[in-house]
Amino acid sequence: YYRAVFAACSRAVDLLATCAEVDASRIFVTGGSQGGGLTFITAALNPKVAMAVSGSPGLFGLEWKLRHLPPQWWPPIDPINEQGQLVSDVKALEARIAVARYADAANFAPRITGRVLVMSGLQDHVTSQAAALAAWSRLSNARTKALLVDPWAGHNGPRGGQGLNSTWWLALVAADPGRVETVREAGGLPVRVEVKK
Repeated sequence: YYRAVFAACSRAVDLLATCAEVDASRIFVTGGSQGGGLTFITAALNPKVAMAVSGSPGLFGLEWKLRHLPPQWWPPIDPINEQGQLVSDVKALEARIAVARYADAANFAPRITGRVLVMSGLQDHVTSQAAALAAWSRLSNARTKALLVDPWAGHNGPRGGQGLNSTWWLALVAADPGRVETVREAGGLPVRVEVKK
């Protein structure tokens, strides 16, 4: 399922880039939750993405989810049988983990070359923000990487996140994407920014 979704997201960027009314050098992708994970992966798979904002991103830490969280936690990737019942067989779990590793958004981090912002609420009980934060450190090829973390926010994301998302988008619309490198605060929280030399 996710392989098809990842390919469709990248293909959507390709299609946008062919439209006469679209400036292919200023493609912006954004999303939250599963959409945040898909934003991250789309930016990694398609270098046409100039800027990506990933809020409360899902699809990170899939192996950890399978090993340590009950099946009601998102995403629904636990091994089940034909009747929809959880399979407790260790071999089935290990097989599922082997596949999940390929889809884990963290593995895509080194492929991102544009500008990327990750926003996270540490009280998020839906997605693995610890895994998303670990992936942020692996953004070794991103032109600019920024991080907004709120220790008290949940899955709705950090204070100031929506405004920061808009600031990034408007900088790209104004053909001044470098402006995001100067934004160091949002919603009273620090924004960590690193620029690739």
